[in-house]
Amino acid sequence: MRNNQPVTQKEVMLPVGQAIVSTTDLKGRITAVNPVFVQISGFTEQELIGQPHNLVRHPDMPPEAFADLWTTLQQGRPWTGLVKNRCKNGDHYWVLANATPIYENGQPVGYMSVRTAPSREQVAAAEGAYRDFREGRAAGLKISEGQVVKAGFSLGGWFKSRSIAQRIFAICGLLTAGMLLVGLLGLFSVGSSDARLQTVYDDRVVPLKQLKEVADAYAVSIVDLSHKTRDGAETFESALGKVEQAQALIADRWKAYSATYLTDDEKALAAQAAGLMQQGDKVTGQLKDILRNKDKDALTAFAAKDLYPAIDPISDKLTELISLQLQVAQRSVEQAHEDATAFRIKFGALLAVFAALAAMFSFGLVRSIRQPINEAVEFFKRLAEGRSDAQLNFSRRDELLAIADIARSMQIKTGCDLAEARQVAAEGARIRMALDGAGTAMTISNENNVLIYMNDAARRLWTEMTPAMRQRVPSFSVDTMMQHSLVDFFDDEDVKAAYRQQLTAPRTLEVAMCGHILQVTATPVRDAQGNYLGRASQWLDRTLEVAVENEVAGIVGGAARGDFTRRVATEGKSGFFLHLAEDLNTLMQTSQVGLDEVAGVLSAVADGDLTQRVHGDYQGTFGQLKDDVHRTVGRLQDIVGQITDATDAINTAAKEIASGNQDLSARTEEQASSLEETASSMEQLTSTVKHNADNARTANELAGSAQTVAEQGGEVVAQVVSTMTAIHQSSSRIADIIGVIDGIAFQTNILALNAAVEAARAGEQGRGFAVVATEVRNLAQRSAAAAREIKGLISDSVGKVETGDRLVAQAGRTMDEVVSSIKRVAKIMADISNASREQSAGIEQVSLAVSQMDEVTQQNAALVEEAAAAAESLEEQAQALATAVSVFKVQAAAHGAPARLAAPRRALPKASAKGDAGGSWSAGQLIRADDPEDTWEEF
Repeated sequence: MRNNQPVTQKEVMLPVGQAIVSTTDLKGRITAVNPVFVQISGFTEQELIGQPHNLVRHPDMPPEAFADLWTTLQQGRPWTGLVKNRCKNGDHYWVLANATPIYENGQPVGYMSVRTAPSREQVAAAEGAYRDFREGRAAGLKISEGQVVKAGFSLGGWFKSRSIAQRIFAICGLLTAGMLLVGLLGLFSVGSSDARLQTVYDDRVVPLKQLKEVADAYAVSIVDLSHKTRDGAETFESALGKVEQAQALIADRWKAYSATYLTDDEKALAAQAAGLMQQGDKVTGQLKDILRNKDKDALTAFAAKDLYPAIDPISDKLTELISLQLQVAQRSVEQAHEDATAFRIKFGALLAVFAALAAMFSFGLVRSIRQPINEAVEFFKRLAEGRSDAQLNFSRRDELLAIADIARSMQIKTGCDLAEARQVAAEGARIRMALDGAGTAMTISNENNVLIYMNDAARRLWTEMTPAMRQRVPSFSVDTMMQHSLVDFFDDEDVKAAYRQQLTAPRTLEVAMCGHILQVTATPVRDAQGNYLGRASQWLDRTLEVAVENEVAGIVGGAARGDFTRRVATEGKSGFFLHLAEDLNTLMQTSQVGLDEVAGVLSAVADGDLTQRVHGDYQGTFGQLKDDVHRTVGRLQDIVGQITDATDAINTAAKEIASGNQDLSARTEEQASSLEETASSMEQLTSTVKHNADNARTANELAGSAQTVAEQGGEVVAQVVSTMTAIHQSSSRIADIIGVIDGIAFQTNILALNAAVEAARAGEQGRGFAVVATEVRNLAQRSAAAAREIKGLISDSVGKVETGDRLVAQAGRTMDEVVSSIKRVAKIMADISNASREQSAGIEQVSLAVSQMDEVTQQNAALVEEAAAAAESLEEQAQALATAVSVFKVQAAAHGAPARLAAPRRALPKASAKGDAGGSWSAGQLIRADDPEDTWEEF
């Protein structure tokens, strides 16, 4: 037997509730250990795995104990006993060892051991018994199945090993009666629980819902609705209808609530709430009147002054009623727990009484099997409670032994599983505690996206979003989120679709909801076999970050537009955002102060004060700007001085020019007077000549008119001649046509005569044709006679037309002679008119020249006067320029210096409504330099 040394005889206590678990192969080599084994033994897991289990055997353990252990295990039965094990450093620890074979497919493949902490009495008894075995003083004793028992034959042991089949028939009736009684008691207990639960539901849960609906109606359908109506989100007609619906709902739910069972405290609170609700109804009536009148201003004033003070106390009182409902429900639950405990006590007592009756009626047989059955019952009860220290030690060999062995094996397997589960649970608890305490919001959903866990940070986040979420889901509550899918709370359909899909890899979504910007990172959760179990979601609230980004963008945008008065609010910020806000505010303050100083200097320059300077200590661009401003003002001082000197010189020259212009003006006026007299005489001569030219022009126009009339008469006579010629030609053609018609009539008469002759030859058949021929001949004769008459008339007309044609031709020749004579007269009159016109034009040019000379002389006189006036004005402007330049203060006023007139002051721009406090300066804000040497040379 292995003797592990050294030993210190120092005991290490195994904590109560912890179990040492290990497995071995059929050779006893360790294949697995739990952390408790590693911790208490002092060996590492690598040192234990693969080693014989007797590595931890203590030398004080007798060989008989391990011989009994192996004998029992090789029989396929579990073994339970006290074992003293050795630690790596020589210390020892006592355990209550439970070992059993491990079966796979009905074949043993190894052994499993679950060891728990024994009681001190068990340790003391085992210490003494094992000492007796080590020292050889255990005569008549043996170790069997881990227990120290007497060796040899025993009548009691023999009796206990008998079959119990016949005993079962004897007690079946009694057990059946007991089962019925237990069933009836169970039914009574279930009925009582159902009644109590129904009472809690009817008198607490339903009223809680009714009170919540009343509170929501006041808060949402009355108060919040007035906000929406005031802001224009709800029409007055719709708001009035919803308020009336809310009143009806409140009355109905309050009536239903009042009909439930009310405690004394609840009645008092309900009475107080009813009084407040009556006042609220009055205020609601006033609200309805305002909604009917559609008076938005009255609605705004009424909501702040009357509506809130009337509704808020109702909400507070309803909250107290809701709290009272929860308290009463809690007391009911506690009473139910107390009743259940009492029932269990009564049930146990009933079992004890029943067992006593069974023992009394079963005589000795029942007494012989009662103890093992009770031990088995207690064992299973403890096992069901998860207690790994339950023991079932049978010294008999009847049918109960197989059950006991299976039960003990199951106990060991359950203990192993329980230890493993506790280890997993401990790890899970550590993870849960870490998640609960994490600063990042975390949620876990199952494979159906149903929420099953949220840490404290997530609960705080969703609690913060609750008011906004209730705008969309009025019944929303963080406490009711469990067992619901998070998809139900998203607004964005794309996010919903993405969240419904089973995750194959981590995914990050940007979600905007309830006034928050959330970055959701979802990670799939899988078991050891890779099966999808759900997802773990990390919720990062970027609302403040985005708000700071927008705020910084607004500050930068304002600075880009020249507004340096904006600041980043530091309230509610910490860490990086606080430092960023402070640095930006410092930057804006520096820019504002620097630019304000520059604006002050420029404003002083605008007011004529060139002595002002920038006083702040600046670096970089602002330092360069300060130097540039100083150089600019210095240059202005030099320029203003030069202008002052030039103004004095201009003033002197202007005076001399004005004196010379006055003399020239007098001489020019005399010359202008002489030219005016000459011009008057030329105007009279021009008038006479112009009159003669007008008469000649009139005669020329009359001759031209006569020539035109004569030409028109000649043209008319020519047209008459042309017409008469055409008539003569037409008459000749008509005579020709009449001749043709006469010839046709003659030929028709001959043909008609021939036709009559042929008709006569034809006899009776040609009689009708002869009549027609006769009529044709008569018609031809009449046509010939008419043609002869027309021909005579046409011949007479042609003769007369020829006579008219000769007369018209003679008149045309006479008109041509008249027109020719008139043309010669018109030409002579035109020559006379042209000569008169040229004479008038020459005189007009002479008169015009004299007039122009007179005008030029007068203009010269005027220009001389204007030059004189300009010289005087130049002198005045020079004086005014000197006065204007005197406004500029180029250095500190010397004592006794002559006073200068103040230049007109330009109005300064007013500060904007946005608070451009540093954007403009008044004259009182300008800093006057007292020392002319103060030019900031130290910078």
